[in-house]
Amino acid sequence: MKLRVSHYPQIPCKPFIIEVEDLKQAQLMHNALGKYDLFLYDSKYRSDYANSTFIEQWDEEEKEWLLWCDIETGIGDINEYFEKLDQINQHDIQTDINNFKFLCKTNIK
Repeated sequence: MKLRVSHYPQIPCKPFIIEVEDLKQAQLMHNALGKYDLFLYDSKYRSDYANSTFIEQWDEEEKEWLLWCDIETGIGDINEYFEKLDQINQHDIQTDINNFKFLCKTNIK
């Protein structure tokens, strides 16, 4: 999957674009750029700002960059996507623990 982050530090403007290796890198860049803009505003380097950051995925069929969205969940927000993954993983871990406890109790009897 070919991914990039497009950041508009002040709309309207040309975006700052950086290609990333995976969704975790995309999340890191997305959040870092947003926090940097907020830092500039809070430190009074900017009196105001209207920024926007998008994660885009290359579509081979269309031959263009499209907004990224997870097909399985329909989630298009990168932070929401990883929160959902964490919830799923926590559920899987708890299920494994419960299954292990059941097996231990069964084998003891």
